[in-house]
Amino acid sequence: MSNLIKTMEKQLLRGAILKLCQEAGAEGIGTKILEISVKRMGYAVKPEDVIETCAYLEGKGFAVLRVIENNVLNIRRELCSITAAGTDLLEGTITVEGIVI
Repeated sequence: MSNLIKTMEKQLLRGAILKLCQEAGAEGIGTKILEISVKRMGYAVKPEDVIETCAYLEGKGFAVLRVIENNVLNIRRELCSITAAGTDLLEGTITVEGIVI
């Protein structure tokens, strides 16, 4: 697969994840749910691809990635939630290279 196609797939995946985060609301959405959702949308992703994409969005200020742990119950979840800047991006108030909405 060409570099251009890989780049475009990443940019589309970023937009799709932001949209799912917006739909999830303030509490955010688990990265496992994101993975399953984008797979159903036709993206061929691995768990690490979703985490990497959420980290990219966080680095740009469009999302927040946080870990929720409970050692007593042996639970560990990564949640991604959209920021105000991410909402502005989805609404078209701002534009940015690297994310296709």
